Amino acid sequence: MATSYKSWAVLGLSTTLLGGIGLAACGNDQGSVSPEREASQPAEATPSSAGLADEIDVTSTPVRAEGGEGEGGVNIAQAGEDPAVYLSALAVVEAHIRAGIDALDAGERKAAAEMFAHPVSEILFDLEPVLRQQGVAPFEQKLIDASHGVFGGESDDALRARASDIIATIRQAGEFAPKGQADDVTIKARVIADEIDRAIAQYMSARNSDAYEPYLDGYGFYKTAESLMIDNAEAIAADAPAFHQQAETVLSALSEAYPSARRPAALGADASHLAVLNSGLQLELSGL
Repeated sequence: MATSYKSWAVLGLSTTLLGGIGLAACGNDQGSVSPEREASQPAEATPSSAGLADEIDVTSTPVRAEGGEGEGGVNIAQAGEDPAVYLSALAVVEAHIRAGIDALDAGERKAAAEMFAHPVSEILFDLEPVLRQQGVAPFEQKLIDASHGVFGGESDDALRARASDIIATIRQAGEFAPKGQADDVTIKARVIADEIDRAIAQYMSARNSDAYEPYLDGYGFYKTAESLMIDNAEAIAADAPAFHQQAETVLSALSEAYPSARRPAALGADASHLAVLNSGLQLELSGL
């Protein structure tokens, strides 16, 4: 049975402040990600994993259902011209991989398989022309293979290796981002702010639902923002100290909202406080 899932990854609170980062909110504009693409056929499931394979269909069209308000489309035309949009699209893919591998470690194998599969039809199929334009070989097959590996009985260590390879591939693809007018720090700040915005939007959605997917999506966005912040902390702190300080404050709050990939019994973080912190971050971003 195909899993119902809201298929795109949306800018929530920062759409206006970011001023055209190019991540559209679930529209049908020409050139945006279509939820109607399909992944290639899944590998045959082993007998030991047949039950899991019956529950998840990575070839199904993602359905806008449980994903939450942190899920939305990528403007493909802008991804080929704006480095922040291009990198944000890749960051959304990375977020799914990070969520998937941590879900696996938490014992949520079905959710891990879903997280590995979702970006294929959500983003990568439609992003492929942009990747080729930028000199990047398409890599969606790695995600499909990782998803198949989960219900094909691969070991956790093998799946972790797949996830690490995918993240390395994503980061390498990021080196081929189109040139833009903004400086590198501003571009990286926009991507980090986008991931944080998504994480907070997903948390708010998760509070209104018992579904696991919105929480796990948000966790992945948070962990990706955290990783990008660590990788770029020195440059951002030097050139955008106020943004750096606010981002660290928001990430600290998100670490309490998302203590692990396993959804807590109660989501007790103050959503209003997160929204205020996010507004402050987007304000700092607008001044860069």
